[in-house]
Amino acid sequence: IGVIYIVRDPRNIVTSLKNHFGLSDDEAALRFLFDEDLTIGLDENKVPQLLSSWKNHYNSWKKFPKNNFLIKYEDLLFDTKNQILRLINYVNNFTKVSISDNDLEKIIANSSFENLKRLETEGMFDENSTNKNDGGTNFFFNMGEKNDWKRLLDKKSRLLIEEKFRHEMIELGYL
Repeated sequence: IGVIYIVRDPRNIVTSLKNHFGLSDDEAALRFLFDEDLTIGLDENKVPQLLSSWKNHYNSWKKFPKNNFLIKYEDLLFDTKNQILRLINYVNNFTKVSISDNDLEKIIANSSFENLKRLETEGMFDENSTNKNDGGTNFFFNMGEKNDWKRLLDKKSRLLIEEKFRHEMIELGYL
């Protein structure tokens, strides 16, 4: 019927990639972000997935033939209520969803980073990964709003990302 696609500023993905996939440094994360032939799950007992580069991933989903609904991750963080209302409006094109102000507040509370991180630490989330260095757990909900490329990403990495993904980042309003 349609697709809901959440896109994230690629400059903020570097720290998430390092954490989730146990990558050693920004350089390894950038190779991951730029790799057009990237697959995961082939060497594990999981469903193989073609991820490709951030650019190809975004462009493939935006080409969905109809009813393509895009949300920017950053908008979800900083304009949560309005983004959820936009999402409900989109879903109402296919089925009727009505929510009260109280329901909306519960949705916001239940989907907050803090609540999701709490649920993960209680073992109620399966997307965390194993740290390849020490066998421990890399939590999926890692930094939340503290993941700020302006503070965490070096200039060389930032410029490389902006050069490789310039067109898409301009299209999305990231540049």
